[in-house]
Amino acid sequence: MKLIDRYFLGQIIPLFLITLLSLSFVLSLVEMFSHIYLIVDRQLPVSEMVLMFVLYLPQAFGYALPVSLLFSVCFVMARLYTRNELIAVLNSGISFTRFTRSLIVIGLLTSVAALALQEQVTIPANNRRSDMINLLSGRAVTLDNRNIALWDRTYTTLYYVDRYQHLQRRLQDASVVIFSDGIPVQRIDAREGRYDEAAGLWLFSDVQIYDTHAGGAVTMRSEHAYSDPRISEPPASFTRQHNTVDSMQLSEALDYLERMSYINPQIYREAKTDLYERLVFAFTPLIVAILSASVGSRMKKNILLMTIFFSLGISVVYYIAEFILLIFARQGYIPPIWGSLLPFLIFFGIAVFMYRHART
Repeated sequence: MKLIDRYFLGQIIPLFLITLLSLSFVLSLVEMFSHIYLIVDRQLPVSEMVLMFVLYLPQAFGYALPVSLLFSVCFVMARLYTRNELIAVLNSGISFTRFTRSLIVIGLLTSVAALALQEQVTIPANNRRSDMINLLSGRAVTLDNRNIALWDRTYTTLYYVDRYQHLQRRLQDASVVIFSDGIPVQRIDAREGRYDEAAGLWLFSDVQIYDTHAGGAVTMRSEHAYSDPRISEPPASFTRQHNTVDSMQLSEALDYLERMSYINPQIYREAKTDLYERLVFAFTPLIVAILSASVGSRMKKNILLMTIFFSLGISVVYYIAEFILLIFARQGYIPPIWGSLLPFLIFFGIAVFMYRHART
């Protein structure tokens, strides 16, 4: 790294870290006080309060990171320009692109780090914090479910279940209809079914089986125990859906999407939109780095105040645009990926345009 890069980053990084820590602290404090009624009512000890505060910090970092980077880069670029340092650098033969190259690299690395933080730290911390809040509020979270009707992923087996008990992996009063070329060929009615993890299928007891034959004849037989390799839908498909993809790590979220794609298209569309939003949002520091580098050099007076206003203003506009498009995506008016990718591409295009026409 050359001297000019060390000098530039040495101006930005300390301010960025101070802003990030300060804003994250405030966000965590506000979030903790939003549950003050639980803290007071349950007489929560100080250690538990601190733990609740700490568990929200990773999420606060994710929210504060783009705004902190935007503020720090704009402020430093404006200060360099007002002190004529930027003019001196450019007149020495160093181009604006070369001078800010290290900043773009930092923006890209920060985006990758934000994605890793989200997957490895933020999601587990948020889940633990949610468990704490549920415990304090006395809310029991159960995965048991009732009155279930769902297809398997091949749309050849239809399940009707009166009740599913997750801890026991048990179906009660289940009916399974098997289709061939769109025609029902077999129906299995069972008092209960238990999932065999080793075999990967359901074992039914007290079973009545109805078989359809050529010509429309139907025969019935009874079995004390019955299993069929075709009846192998995993227990997770029958659970009550409490969680969202925001509480799942990437591999879990992809499995969840695969199940929802044939169980509930509406939930699938909403969950897919939320997952795209999570992945795309991690790369907002890259936009911020490009945008702030080009805007900061245009500020002449009251740079602190102007930087604060610009940082807040551009953040609000971006979040509002994303919020509106995400609603359209969840309702099916636009494909899920465009709900989050479209505002990202629009602001990325604006950032690149302003960067190419930056004041030099």
